[in-house]
Amino acid sequence: METVFGLVITFVMLMFSIYKGIFIGYPLLISFFIFVILSLHKGYSIKAISKMAYDGGKKSFVVLKIFILIGAITAGAYFGDRCSPMSSSANLIAKLTETELFINIKNMLKSAVLPFILSLILYFVVSLSSPLNTASGGIDKAIVKSFEISILALLPSIIILVLSIFRVNVKISMFLSIALASVLSIYIQGYTINEVLYFILMGFHLDFANPLYLIIKGGGIISMLRPAIVVFISCSLAGIFEGTKTLQSVEKLLLKVNSRSSLFLYTTIVSILTAAFGSNQSIAAVLTASLMDKAYKQNSVDKYQMALDLENTGIVLSALIPWNLAAFVPTSTMDVSPVGFIPYAFYLYLLPITSYAILRYRKNSTN
Repeated sequence: METVFGLVITFVMLMFSIYKGIFIGYPLLISFFIFVILSLHKGYSIKAISKMAYDGGKKSFVVLKIFILIGAITAGAYFGDRCSPMSSSANLIAKLTETELFINIKNMLKSAVLPFILSLILYFVVSLSSPLNTASGGIDKAIVKSFEISILALLPSIIILVLSIFRVNVKISMFLSIALASVLSIYIQGYTINEVLYFILMGFHLDFANPLYLIIKGGGIISMLRPAIVVFISCSLAGIFEGTKTLQSVEKLLLKVNSRSSLFLYTTIVSILTAAFGSNQSIAAVLTASLMDKAYKQNSVDKYQMALDLENTGIVLSALIPWNLAAFVPTSTMDVSPVGFIPYAFYLYLLPITSYAILRYRKNSTN
C-alpha cells in the first residue's frame, strides 16, 4: 500500500501541475517533494529527471542558490530511482539478491520514512532562510498546447498503479502500459504508427522549435543498451574477481563482522569504495553484493535485509561521488559543479545515516 500511496499522489500532483504550476510557495520544499513522487512513479534515471528538472526549472526560477536547488532535485529524484517498481536499480538489486521486487519496495519505503521527514524539515528551513524567487515560465501552457490533456492520458500510468497493487510482474505491467500508451498516442495525440514505433525504438522527442524540446524527451529501447552493457561488464568483473580470488583478502576482512550494525557499516564503506572505483551505480551494486554476500550469510542476515542495505548505501551514495556517473552526468548536463550540490542533497546521506543509527539503537536496546 505504501507504493500505491506514492503513485496516487503522483497522479494528483501531475494534474495539478498542468493547470496550476508545480513550483509555488516554498520552491525547495516543493521541488524535492515533486521529484520524489514523480521519480517514484516513473522510476526515472537520475540523468533524465535532473535534465528535465533543470531545463524546466531554469525557465520558472530566478535561482539565487542553484546548488541548493539541484541538491533538492537530485535527492528527490533518487527517492524513486531507489524504490520505484519501474526503477532499473531496484530491479537490479532484486536480481542480485534473488529477492521479490515488491517486498523490497515495501521495506525500502519503510526505511525511507525518517530521512524523508528530516529532508522535508531541512528543505523547509532552507526555504525560509534562503528563498528562491519564482516566475511563470509558461511551461504549463506549452504542455497544454503540445498535448491533448485528459483523464485518458493517465490510463497507462493507472495500469502500472493497479497492477502494482496485485504485484503483477513489472515486465507484464510495462508491456500493457506501453501498448495502451501507443494506442492513445495514435488516436488522441495524433501520432502515426510509424512515429510511435520510432519513439519506442529510438526515444520520444518533439519538434526542435517546440519550447518543451529539451524538457520532454528520451526513452526508447536503444537508450537501454548502454545500461545493459554496464551491468554485463559489472557482472563480468565480479566473476573475474571471484574466479581469480583477487579480492579474497578483502572478503576475509569482511567476514570478521559480528553485528548487524557493523555489517551495515561495512556495506556502506564497501559501497563507497566500489562506487568510487567503478564510477557507476550498477558496478557499485554488483561488486558490493558479491563482496558482502558471504558476510551476510555468516551472520544469518536474510537476503531481504541485504537487498535493503544495498539500496540504502551504494544506490544513493553513488550520487555523492563527483566522478561517478550518477553525479557526473546530471551535473555535466546542467553545466554546474559536480560537488557544489552535495551538502544540500539531504536525503542521499540521511538515508544511510538514519539506517545505521536505527540498527545501533536496536543493538543497544537488546543488550
